[in-house]
Amino acid sequence: MSDDENIIDPLSEEGEEQPINFFEEDAEEKKDAPAEPVDKETLERALHNIKKTVHGNGYPVDKITIKDFEGEIFNFEAIQLLEIETEVSERQVNGKERGEKAGSRQDMQAKIRATVERISRDRDVRSQAISMMRKRPDLGYATDGLILNLDKFGKQYVVHEPCNQCETKGRVKCHSCHGRQEIVCHYCHGTREMQCTQCQGRQFMETARGRVQCNLCHGKGRIGCRTCQQTGKVKCHICKGQGFASCTHCGSTGWHSLVSLLRIKAKGTFDYNRAAVPEEAAALLDEYGPRLVTEEHILARIEEEHHKLDEHNRLVKENQMAVPYEVKLPWGDLTVNFGSNPVKGNLFGFKGLFLNTEPYLQKILGKGLKRLQEAGNGIGDVAEKVEIATKYRTIAEVFLIGGRMPPKRAYMELRNKYPSGIEDEALMGMISSAHKSLSHLTDKPRKVGMAAGVGGSLVIFAAYFFTFRNAIAASLPQQEISMIIDLLILGAGIGVTALMIKSMAASAVKKALHRVTDKKTKIPTKAGNTIMLASMGVVAVYAIAIIGAWAAGFNTPFWLHSLLPPT
Repeated sequence: MSDDENIIDPLSEEGEEQPINFFEEDAEEKKDAPAEPVDKETLERALHNIKKTVHGNGYPVDKITIKDFEGEIFNFEAIQLLEIETEVSERQVNGKERGEKAGSRQDMQAKIRATVERISRDRDVRSQAISMMRKRPDLGYATDGLILNLDKFGKQYVVHEPCNQCETKGRVKCHSCHGRQEIVCHYCHGTREMQCTQCQGRQFMETARGRVQCNLCHGKGRIGCRTCQQTGKVKCHICKGQGFASCTHCGSTGWHSLVSLLRIKAKGTFDYNRAAVPEEAAALLDEYGPRLVTEEHILARIEEEHHKLDEHNRLVKENQMAVPYEVKLPWGDLTVNFGSNPVKGNLFGFKGLFLNTEPYLQKILGKGLKRLQEAGNGIGDVAEKVEIATKYRTIAEVFLIGGRMPPKRAYMELRNKYPSGIEDEALMGMISSAHKSLSHLTDKPRKVGMAAGVGGSLVIFAAYFFTFRNAIAASLPQQEISMIIDLLILGAGIGVTALMIKSMAASAVKKALHRVTDKKTKIPTKAGNTIMLASMGVVAVYAIAIIGAWAAGFNTPFWLHSLLPPT
């Protein structure tokens, strides 16, 4: 039978409905849910984070203090609404396949529908889904499109159907002998006779005494068929004389199985009670997403008590399950004194993030940012300005991170490190200025390295073609080998030049960023198009060396003779 699969969705007949809003009716009630005071440790953590951000940037961190805080730990509810999605793959196989038996195709489809309707209300299924979510680092919180494979609860249904060809026997009459076990002898074709093997049907034999009658066939020219023993029939070679053969229609099993495999998965849609938290906090909750749990900014607990789960699941459709979370979020208005200057912002999460603030770190970095911008524009002594700018730890980190990564990736890493205190535009400008500064910083050293490398290559080529090549070529058994050596000398010149360029550039970067880099931390230097230009210069002096050797009468490469006029 065919193994082709037919995909069936038993829920496809149901129309789509509007999603359920668990929080719409009781939004005001949830908004007034009891709150808790923010603990002292969270505030101390926030102050520590601010001091850590400012540390090393030229501002005394002991002047940073918390002036005022008005906030609380907000308790709100979130929901991961799991929609049960099923897929039924149907196939036909030979034999009696294992599975839950059904009387017919219609009976099997009815069993599948009943299983699907029951499964979203099955506490074991719900417990398994919750267990899978608890094993995730993010608990499935704020994960839209969450997929949980619940194949553990899938089933295989079978309908056993007898084979019409063999009537469950697994064998049929042999198509060659039609059950008679014998067929006409293929040698004598049923005549029971065969040509005499002694006289070859000539009836007589030539002997020394003359022509005599064949003593085997007695002059008849034919004898009894030895293959069928003069019966005219032989055992059927297809069924080996049994009269029947294996049924190819059912694979000798006598049965067919219609198999339907029910696969189950749950797809989640996340939502939370936005009315229970301030609008600014909701925006940050949306921005951080699953990181809220993995980075421990919030405390989220999946509700597992069955009576509470049942209460939520009364609101959902038959093919849905609701998994609620109880969430705690510290939030409030935080004012921090930088000396006598107050800076207002928001405390967010148990990690004590200080967000939605004015760019206080930008102001602290003011002089360093000015020098960095001048270095990026190539104004004045770039090395000196970079050295001054990197006295500020944050700017030094911009060089370290921005020098090793593409701008967008560097921005993401720096933004994670500095979630507030620097505006987006300013942070991107710092990364851009750092890249430009490195380019200006290495411009002159790269040119010096190129000149030194090309000049050194000319010396190497001249020494080779004017001094050593004659002796080397004379000692080689084949001229073709000398061509390989010629190319290796050219490659050595290009390699030495590239090394000189990178070495000079790296030395300039190391000198300017000596506060930032060490033996383990290096910033890769970009040579730009300098190496390509230097390679062209090396090839040019290589050609000059060869032409000079040819003009002076030295042994030139054999492959060059076709390019130069005879002397």
